[in-house]
Amino acid sequence: MSGFARARVYAHRHLCADIQVRCPPEPLMKKIKTDNVCALALKSFAGLLFLLCVMGTALFVPFGGFGYNLAWLYLSVFAVSVVVITVYLILRDKHLLKSRLAAGPVAETRTAQKIIQSVAGLLFLGIFVLSAFDYKNNWSSVPLTLSYTADVFCILTFVLLFYVFKQNTFLSATIEVQEKQQVVSTGLYGIVRHPMYTGALTLLIFTPIALGSYSDLHSR
Repeated sequence: MSGFARARVYAHRHLCADIQVRCPPEPLMKKIKTDNVCALALKSFAGLLFLLCVMGTALFVPFGGFGYNLAWLYLSVFAVSVVVITVYLILRDKHLLKSRLAAGPVAETRTAQKIIQSVAGLLFLGIFVLSAFDYKNNWSSVPLTLSYTADVFCILTFVLLFYVFKQNTFLSATIEVQEKQQVVSTGLYGIVRHPMYTGALTLLIFTPIALGSYSDLHSR
């Protein structure tokens, strides 16, 4: 073998070794991806569990016990719906799930948005507290069939939100413009300009009724 040929073989071996160092083996890459997915899933479900605990506290403490059956039904509907959406995002759109996890007043960068998020969160919890007091003291006489129907509408609202997430991968929980973000004008966005807000408002309207209260309607 000539000196030139030996030099080429030597260079080739060192190049391959360098590539192996810089690029981890495929099994290792798969393990890293799996660990990232597991961490994302754990963070998502931990956040959901925390939210359910807060919602449960806002319902069962004012009611004075755990015998609030309509609250259990509503929390079940809420939990199952969110779990289904979360699993879909873990499998299909991890970028969107990551951006949705950065939510609440702490995640906002503008003071005005922090205040708006804080007030919105308090009002959201206020609906549960008022509904629980309402149902406990029998201020409203909501037929059970109407409460069950409201639960069905809550499920349909989550179906709507599922399709919103499916159609818009840039649907961050905070107000921001993301890199390569595009304006979505097809599907639900071709019918309603802000389907996410529409779904959230619909959920807020039917939530008190599902909990056996007309409190939200009275406040309007």
